[in-house]
Amino acid sequence: MNRNCRKFIIEKEKVVDINKKLHSLGLNKKLNGTKLLNTTIQLIILSNNDFFVLEDVFDEIIKFYPTLNKTQIRMAMKYALDNRNERLCKRNFEKIFGFEYDEDIFYTKSFIDEFIYVVN
Repeated sequence: MNRNCRKFIIEKEKVVDINKKLHSLGLNKKLNGTKLLNTTIQLIILSNNDFFVLEDVFDEIIKFYPTLNKTQIRMAMKYALDNRNERLCKRNFEKIFGFEYDEDIFYTKSFIDEFIYVVN
């Protein structure tokens, strides 16, 4: 992970776009896991790396939220993805990702990979 990524600020429009797309996929924006997914996506975008190790991103998140550990972060993200609004997700999935609804994408790493590709 690029240690200098905190020196740069992501554009407001990009943050709004990320929030809208997460909400359109049925993720509850009040859940900590959704907020952590959002933070993860922003950190990866700021790092400008084509490849990322999720554990390294979690280390960066822990710097912002020192009371959390990697297991808590992973479980919160999983909970947010597992408890999304399924009807809303199915309706908007193809608009956002550009391919037919696929349940398998809602594993944390897969979701982040695909979502980064869409918003970048």
